[in-house]
Amino acid sequence: MNETTSVWDRLDSLSQQELDALLVAAASVLAEDDQEAQQAVVMPPGPAARELRSELEGAGVEVADGAAEGLVEDEARSRELALATLRELAKQPELAAEIEQAYQERSRMMAFDFGLITGPVLLLLVLKLKRVKIKKGEGLDVEFYEAKGDVLGAVRTFFGP
Repeated sequence: MNETTSVWDRLDSLSQQELDALLVAAASVLAEDDQEAQQAVVMPPGPAARELRSELEGAGVEVADGAAEGLVEDEARSRELALATLRELAKQPELAAEIEQAYQERSRMMAFDFGLITGPVLLLLVLKLKRVKIKKGEGLDVEFYEAKGDVLGAVRTFFGP
């Protein structure tokens, strides 16, 4: 792994292990100060799929029958959804930097079990957030509505007819 190349530049070529680490890093940054979002991260697949469908429909996305459940169960489509969601998050420079820093820290850890953050779970987390606190010491809050809209636009095709 080339440490000088941004993880965002290598996004499409990440191994599954690297993607898993990036998903956990993104989830940890996004959910750090949000109890409801933290609950979404640990939700079992069935309830997560139902909650994802509810959040998407609440945001005006038409969800075909079984689409959310199918994404939770299909590893290849889950990866595609994760990449689409991460690409949109990366468009927010402060957020991208914070996620990459968390990813680099996790990549240096000896343990390789990064948990079970999947594309649908990351999307659910994004949908539940209202604001993200970036650069914790500096106390910079980032409104998340714009990023949420961009993510919804990017993933809409995963759920529609």
